[in-house]
Formats: sequence, C-alpha cells, structure tokens
Amino acid sequence: MVYFVYSQEYSRYDFGKSHPLRPERYYLTYLLAKEYGLFSKLDLVEPEIFSEEVLQLVHSREYIDYVKEMSRRGEGYLDYGDTPAFKGCFEASFLHVRGTLTAVKKAIETGEPAVNIAGGYHHAKRSSAGGFCIFNDIALAVKYLEERGYRKIAVVDTDAHHGDGTQEILYSDDVLKIDIHESGEYLYPGTGFENELGVGDGYGYMVNIPLLPYSGDTVFLKAVYELVIPLIKWYRPQIIIHQLGVDTYRGDPLTHMALSIRAYEKLVSVLISVLSEISSKYVVVGGGGYLLYAVPRVYVMISAALAETKLSKEIPLKWIKLYEKKIGERAPRFLYEEATWGREPAKGFPEKHVLALIERLKKKLSDIHGNIF
Repeated sequence: MVYFVYSQEYSRYDFGKSHPLRPERYYLTYLLAKEYGLFSKLDLVEPEIFSEEVLQLVHSREYIDYVKEMSRRGEGYLDYGDTPAFKGCFEASFLHVRGTLTAVKKAIETGEPAVNIAGGYHHAKRSSAGGFCIFNDIALAVKYLEERGYRKIAVVDTDAHHGDGTQEILYSDDVLKIDIHESGEYLYPGTGFENELGVGDGYGYMVNIPLLPYSGDTVFLKAVYELVIPLIKWYRPQIIIHQLGVDTYRGDPLTHMALSIRAYEKLVSVLISVLSEISSKYVVVGGGGYLLYAVPRVYVMISAALAETKLSKEIPLKWIKLYEKKIGERAPRFLYEEATWGREPAKGFPEKHVLALIERLKKKLSDIHGNIF
C-alpha cells in the first residue's frame, strides 16, 4: 500500500491571489485521485503531530522565532521579495513539514512508498526563506533519518529550479544529492553548476546536472539513465527522498524547460525499478509547478505508478467541472493531454550540451570515487 499524505489545511499555505504558487493545487490533486477511485490503492493519511523543536535539526532558533513573529504580523516578506509573510504562515509551513516527516516515518516503518504533494521546499536555508520556501522539509527529513540511524540517504531533486537551500545545508554531508535543473545561467536561484561538488566529507556527493532551456524528454531522461541511475546503484541508499517538481513541464510559466506530461511517469517508473533492485525505500515530495493545468494530473499519475495502478485516459467529468468552476479556465479532458501553448524541445544544442556534461561529470566523479559508471 502506498501512503498518500494529505490535509485539507494544506491550502492555508497561501501567498495571495496574485502569487504563482497556487494553493488550489492540493485540493485539485486530492479530488482527482478521489474521482479516479485511487484511494482504494492508496492509504490516505493526515500529517502526524511533531514538536516544533524538530525544525531545529536544520533551522536556527532565531529564524524560527522570526517566522513565528512574521506569522503573527501577517505582512511584509520573509526574504527579498519572493516569499510574503501571511497570517498563520508558521503553522501552514510547519504543517507541510509535518507532512513530509509523516511520509518518511511511514516509509521507514513499513517499507512502502509514500507521497507528500505539499513538500519540497528546497530553497529555504538555515536562517532564511527563499523562492516561496519557508522551512526546508527535505533537509529536515535527512536529519530526522540520521537521528534514527540511517547513514545511506539520497536526495534526488528534479525540479526546474536548483535546490540551493538543500545543497547549502547538506553540502558537507556524505548524503548523495543529485539535482537536475535548468541551468542557473538562465533561472533562479543562479546556482547549481557542475563544479559545485560539496566540501569535506561531502566532496563528490553533490552532483549538479544543469540543463539548457528548452531541454525536452530525450535530454532529461538521458541524464537520468546515464548519471542518476548509475549513481544510485553505486551508492545503494537505504532511502531516497525525491523532490519531483512539475515546473520542468513545457507549459510552466516560470521556467524554460520542455518536458511532456508523460516524462514524469517515465521518471518515477525507472526510479521505482532501480529502488526495487537495491531494496531502497522511496519518498516523493511535490516540489514546484505553477501550471494548474498540469500539476494535479502529474501528482496523481505518479501516485498511480507507485501503486501499480492504470488510470483511464479520460479524466472524470466531476473533476473537470470543479476545476473550471474554481479556476475559471478550460480543464484538461485527458490524463496525458498536453498544453497547446507549451514550449517545443529545441533540437541540436541541448543534446550536445547534455552529452558533453555527462562525460565531464562521469570523469570528475570517477576521479573522486573510483569506478561508478
């Protein structure tokens, strides 16, 4: 049974109507899964209670108190202008952290996969918010696992934006961290280049794979097959935390990547296969994604893939009607329907770029660790 962590209160993480991170994404995902009858295959669980002291595994006491004060005030910004404070932002963000920790707890207790669609806040740093992220649930999950004796933990981040907060917090740790993203030359936060490999015990355990804008399925999956899978097989983690991210989608308004809707299902399916081979546990957190036309469908299809369940290609009518009523836009009619306004993958240069990048990274990592590939 696959665990699906969800709360109706997830939508309280709300930066306002004009903000690109739309809180409707959570309820729309839940309802689509419900209308597909997927909860006969998924174990729907609420986030468990955790003491707020768990936040200090990663964040400074001063920063936690600052978020609480800004949450009380309900105005201003938690960072340089991307992440507004709102009434209750501490409680809302901590609920999302609790969701990820619940998913991790279920995975290690049962060995079954777990999904928290509200997780993936990879820009938050020890003492600062950033990029819509208040607390870094990914780094917190790693430290929570380490407290419980786990020594081989991998983080795979496939969000279009580089996970600079996760990298900074875990940079000196020998946790395997693989981050495929649109190059920081073209996209926030401007980090995540191939020479950022970690320091100290963490040297060689931070693997950044920056792709060019307009990279599509072929380029993206080439990096997965040539780098991500061999690294996972070499490292043999006890558990993987996967920040999925749907902002690599071809129609996402904040990025320049060009993945199809089917790419996410292929990605998760190949990870499921390799994790089964090495007997590793698997937790998926939602990450970014700013096109409601795509995000709920991707979250539902990857949950179905984890549950080894085939879904009808036709989307249930009740969900279509609710989407159009709530969002005021045409809803997709089919599970794999592409946005007509999306980017087409560029030919030529992105492929040449990724082939050269793969060879350079293979050489660098083999020089550090020996025979991996």
